[in-house]
Amino acid sequence: MRTGVVKIKRAAGLLMGALLMSVGCASHAAAARQHVSARAAEAPPATPDAAVDRVARQNPSPLERFSRRPGWTACPQNIGGPEPGVVLALTCEMRVAAQGSGWVITLIQAYNYNDPHRFTITYLVSASGRVSQPVFSGDPVPDIP
Repeated sequence: MRTGVVKIKRAAGLLMGALLMSVGCASHAAAARQHVSARAAEAPPATPDAAVDRVARQNPSPLERFSRRPGWTACPQNIGGPEPGVVLALTCEMRVAAQGSGWVITLIQAYNYNDPHRFTITYLVSASGRVSQPVFSGDPVPDIP
């Protein structure tokens, strides 16, 4: 009689283990489905506007002052100094170009501060939708303490 009880307890333990594993697998499968659907929602950018939107979501600050229309636009910037501050007359342009199956987004600021200056920020958006770290070149807009 004792061995029958042990067999029943062992069988119950195995059944409980199998049940816990199936619940664990089901929750893992649900998490995997959510991850796949989230990645599907972040599909690679197919248009220049979609590429710019992808960069803007990850790096909103530099893009705030740039127009999405082609060509140069005025984008004055307060660069500090005693109240009311010194406003530097900048012109800004955003360029978007296809590169392979991805995109190159270049933000350009031009200004005169004693002599002409130009500052660029470049982002690469891969075919998979990954946005690179920005590449800076030129003379950044000065700050006046």
